[in-house]
Amino acid sequence: MESWAIIALIAALAQSLRTVCQKLLIPRIGELGASFSRFIFGIPFAWLWTLYICIKTGSSLPETSLLFFVFVAFAAILQIAFTILLIMMFNHRNYAIGIALSKTEILQTAILESILIGYAASYSTIFAIAMGLFGIALLSYQKVEFADGNKAHLFFSSSHFLGLGSGACLALANIFYFKATILLNGDLLMLDASFTAAIAISLQTAILGSYLIFKQPTQLTLCLQNWRTGFFIGITAAISTAAWFFAFAIFHLGAVRAVGQIELIISILFSWLFLKEKITLLEVIGIGVLGISIILVLLYA
Repeated sequence: MESWAIIALIAALAQSLRTVCQKLLIPRIGELGASFSRFIFGIPFAWLWTLYICIKTGSSLPETSLLFFVFVAFAAILQIAFTILLIMMFNHRNYAIGIALSKTEILQTAILESILIGYAASYSTIFAIAMGLFGIALLSYQKVEFADGNKAHLFFSSSHFLGLGSGACLALANIFYFKATILLNGDLLMLDASFTAAIAISLQTAILGSYLIFKQPTQLTLCLQNWRTGFFIGITAAISTAAWFFAFAIFHLGAVRAVGQIELIISILFSWLFLKEKITLLEVIGIGVLGISIILVLLYA
């Protein structure tokens, strides 16, 4: 197997471990506390990785501008919203479905690119997006029985909009991160991307941390008390970020992200074997259809 593919697999596994640990923290510290753990414990690793690249390459930190910080600030806030919505989704449906719906950010990015940037999608991409929508419908199917005894077949519920909303927030965040990174105009893409990520996670910690101090101090205290799990979340987040950037630097972005969709399979295994959650055959088929559509979008793009 090629080195870039192995690195992408490591990134997907580390990302899955980080997210499942956040899910496990929810009953102990609350939704906002579990979301905050990703940021507060990830700061030191993000900056250490950025400084390591500087030392290793003999480069200095990139020069910034006001517009750079504006784009990073928007992206950081959207990523906070993505994290919170995903954590909230876990309280309504199982882990695998939450991850799958959040992965629609790739489909939504393709749609947003065509609207905001004017990128014309090919027929193949349009077909892949339509396939993804069908996969989402399969994931969203629920048979509901009302108090009066009547039954209904629903393909969308309010809880699923949390997952789709998280994907939309991440799609927009990725566009703003991309804009911020290219504004640095440095000679080393990995350094520019890592520096942008380090600035973003610092802003995220300050923003969400300030809110918790004034509105939810108990969740903040519980988050810090669970520092062992938080430390693991921070280091796995750092490993996944570093691995993604390294893989992107040595091979084509679409192919790397396509391989990274193995996270959908990992999420099913974690949900079934580790979290002991029930997964129906229809949900597995829905995740499979959605995963194929995402890979097709990435490869055709």
